[in-house]
Amino acid sequence: MKREVQGIPPAPRTVRWTAVLAFRWPLAAIALALAGYGGMWTWMLFLAQGGSVGDDERLDNSPTVQVDGKVLLLRSELDPESAATLELVEYEFAYGMPGNTTPTTWHGASFAILGKHHRDDTVRVQLLPAEPNRSRILGESANLTPKGIGPSIWLWTLVVPGFFLGIVYGLGVLRLRRILNTGDVGIARLRGVRRIRFILPEMWLVEFQFRDRNALEKTTRHWVRAHSGLGARLQRIRDGSDEGIPVLHDRNKARLCRLALPEDFILSGNPQPPSPSPR
Repeated sequence: MKREVQGIPPAPRTVRWTAVLAFRWPLAAIALALAGYGGMWTWMLFLAQGGSVGDDERLDNSPTVQVDGKVLLLRSELDPESAATLELVEYEFAYGMPGNTTPTTWHGASFAILGKHHRDDTVRVQLLPAEPNRSRILGESANLTPKGIGPSIWLWTLVVPGFFLGIVYGLGVLRLRRILNTGDVGIARLRGVRRIRFILPEMWLVEFQFRDRNALEKTTRHWVRAHSGLGARLQRIRDGSDEGIPVLHDRNKARLCRLALPEDFILSGNPQPPSPSPR
């Protein structure tokens, strides 16, 4: 153990990124899942806003015009939310685009309760003035997509929390790297090493105590990957050895600390100057 303490380079040290990136890795995994998969889902829904998925929202929130239309065809559909039988009502209407005095025949479809409309009925059609292909029968729905599935919902519930957790993880990694880079070296005595259940890869929860530069005793704990150099060392100590292990801690806030081994650092490549040979 004494050799390990002596093997840790003096501050400032060059820390291997592998020694700090595993710090609180479950937080990084959750952040990646939320931001990655949530971002992909949000992007797909954003692209779908240009199609029928976003028609109801655009017709609800944009200026619209109303014209008369005629029901052409009725087809039974099933609402996946309520299992209620609906009808897909296909219709046509005449509308002239702004600047065009000649009306053009447009077609659309809306979902309505079974039996509410009949073939050749006259219906009131609501449409976007500049995009008459986006329309619906007044009071009906342009699609069966559940409300609240828009991209903004997923952005704020998945992507933003994922980015926030990623920032928290990154700041924790940088803080740990600073501790290993400039912290004081001490000797920790282990109080307990136990496996954390239901976590893969396998992790140890290590509880230890040490004395800081003011000889004040501190007790703390943190996670360590079982399949790492430090994890293997902790396994040997757990099996019965009472030896200490190096710990680096912040000089002003000793509770900010981390167990470490010389292999967690990159030794300086500058060779020592040769001793003068006797003449």
